[in-house]
Amino acid sequence: MQNVNLFQQEQRRHGGPKPRQMALGLALLLIGIVLHGGWSVWQWHAAGQAAERAQQLAEAEQARLAQFKASYREPVLDPQLPKQLAEREAQNGQLLQLAEYLASSMPSAPKLRADPHGARRPPPAGRPVADKDTAARRRS
Repeated sequence: MQNVNLFQQEQRRHGGPKPRQMALGLALLLIGIVLHGGWSVWQWHAAGQAAERAQQLAEAEQARLAQFKASYREPVLDPQLPKQLAEREAQNGQLLQLAEYLASSMPSAPKLRADPHGARRPPPAGRPVADKDTAARRRS
């Protein structure tokens, strides 16, 4: 067990920071706070300018949209279009019937095939030609 003299003043330990170190730490902390505050103000100012530019751009685009809407003319369907379409479909049907009739009457003629879009077409080119006279007749 240790003897403790309660009448003596307690001696100060010298292991902690000295007053000069505390002042230096406080000065560094204040400098850091001021730098951070300056950087925050600069960021806030830059964000304000960016928001102002974005607002001006939005207003310009709104004006451009209003101008486009004012000059836009709604497309109008031609009333003759359905009639013309029906006539062309009827004409195509007649031509298809004629082509099928001719193909059935000529055994060497290529057979028509249906394509995925509903039209019927002959097989792709590249088939052999019987002779030069036949090729010349086809070109004319």
